[in-house]
Amino acid sequence: MRYHYGKAATKDEQVIVYGTKVVSDRPFTLTLPTDGMFRHTLHLKHDTPKALKEALVNGVHVYVTHGRRVNFYSDRVIETPRKGQPFCYEVDRTLRFYWYHGDTTVYWELLEEGTQQRLEFWFIHQFLPLYLTWHERFVFFHTGGVVCEGKSLFFVAPSMGGKSTMTQTFLKYGHRLITDDTLPTFMEEQTPYYCPAVPYFRPYRAYETLGEKALNYSTSCGRVDMIYVLQSASAESRIAIDEVCGVEKFAILRKNGLIYSSSFMRIVHTAYLARFLNGVRVFTLRRPWDLARIDEVYEAVVRHAEGV
Repeated sequence: MRYHYGKAATKDEQVIVYGTKVVSDRPFTLTLPTDGMFRHTLHLKHDTPKALKEALVNGVHVYVTHGRRVNFYSDRVIETPRKGQPFCYEVDRTLRFYWYHGDTTVYWELLEEGTQQRLEFWFIHQFLPLYLTWHERFVFFHTGGVVCEGKSLFFVAPSMGGKSTMTQTFLKYGHRLITDDTLPTFMEEQTPYYCPAVPYFRPYRAYETLGEKALNYSTSCGRVDMIYVLQSASAESRIAIDEVCGVEKFAILRKNGLIYSSSFMRIVHTAYLARFLNGVRVFTLRRPWDLARIDEVYEAVVRHAEGV
């Protein structure tokens, strides 16, 4: 597996998140890894070139998240990005990120409601995964993930489907966190790998916060071993784990797993997912929708993972 191993010169200037070394001209207030495995490097600066700003003449509202509108700007209709094309990712009244497609420098600008904490949240939780996806550095999955007895286990479900609850239960029992929400993956030959995300998890879904710091988290890239697709059942139901094979597991992960899969990347991501799933075992985990039985579900998953 090809990667770099780095240690930051100072804690305030350099961090490693999503398998990417981020060198920033402003110290991060979040407690983020300053050493570990990384595959790419990105520079974060505040002095946006005037020519870059002036080139942005076409804008479009994209979506609303965390209670704020997100807009994109470029020098043309936003379709498939071209090398050297200027872009701006704007969080309404909060901040902007500027970059030239294909470049490894991103410029930031705070607006009237912008703060250092919001800058860090939006950069790490929203912008950076999108930027890395558009530049085909990683393919991201919406999943929770932990290391259990040397194996990587990931939990996939629709929003509010229990991913964070499962992840937090494993953390409670001392397992290492890989990700609470967003997972960067890549392929080498026919083997699927992941890079750890950030050492934070969100037991609640408050806006514009990464949540709580995990005490035990992974800083190493590793192989993707197993994916559990969470399914709900009545409180008195038994726990059932069944393997999913063939086109069914492709359909499940295409619907619930991939994120940041823009229209211009669908062909690439469809081909990637087919290769990715050839090397990963996928299981449905049908469990009672009852927090009083979550420890029972945890024990069932651990027994199953040990036996696979």
